Amino acid sequence: MKHRYAFFAAFVVLSGLSTGRADELGQPIDLTGFNDIVDEQADVLGEDLYEVSASTGMPSVITPYVSGIVGASFGTLVNGGSNDVDGGHYTQSGNFSQTLFTGGGALGAAIRAPNGQWRTEIEGRARGPMSGVSTGTLGGSSNPVQITATGGWSTLVNFWRDVDFNDRVGAYMGGGFGVGGYSLSATSDTGSIIRGSNATATSALTTFAWQIGTGVTYQWSQRVVFDLGYRFYAMTPGTYNASVGTPYGTFQLGQYTSAFSASELLFSVRIYEPFRGIIR
Repeated sequence: MKHRYAFFAAFVVLSGLSTGRADELGQPIDLTGFNDIVDEQADVLGEDLYEVSASTGMPSVITPYVSGIVGASFGTLVNGGSNDVDGGHYTQSGNFSQTLFTGGGALGAAIRAPNGQWRTEIEGRARGPMSGVSTGTLGGSSNPVQITATGGWSTLVNFWRDVDFNDRVGAYMGGGFGVGGYSLSATSDTGSIIRGSNATATSALTTFAWQIGTGVTYQWSQRVVFDLGYRFYAMTPGTYNASVGTPYGTFQLGQYTSAFSASELLFSVRIYEPFRGIIR
């Protein structure tokens, strides 16, 4: 009987303690709204561009992309040089400008940064032909020389900094460097051919090339970005050996220089994670 009273007293005491603890701790906290906050943040960041790596569980910060590029290249070709030839002095000089079509693409990677991203890419582009008139002078008489540049190309490594104004619109600036070239030929009005080649005995000039630029972007979707940009592109002067054919034989006219530069207006479409569907 004593044991029953002792057990009943202990039960009453423990019930009182547990009730007091519950009152002290207060009501349970409702955390269901936390899921809404997480979903909103995922929408802002863009789950397609910044997804979580399955192997590490950390946010992916490097996103590959491909880009298609088309536009107009407002190019200028400069041609010149002077040499003593067979007792005379031959001079060739002149420059001309022309609007060319340019197109190509880029393969790159974007790295997240505050208010935007850093991008690095390899860009390859081709440019259309251009032609104009230079002046060749020999023995006191001058003749116009028709200059033609074809097969223009460039391969550059670029670095860009993108800044986002809002969820859709942004801007960028940067530049790149690499190599570029074109094939050069020249014909005088008398029908004699002035053949151009560089030291490697080919018909193409290949020199160091660089560009700087800026532009604006519009994010069409989480993986597609439209890009309208300006570039100033230039090649360092290249050298070629010229010769002229006449009824009396071929005369070497010496070594001359040619250089190309252009202001370019480009439209690009950037696609992030282009092989995502194939890999998954």
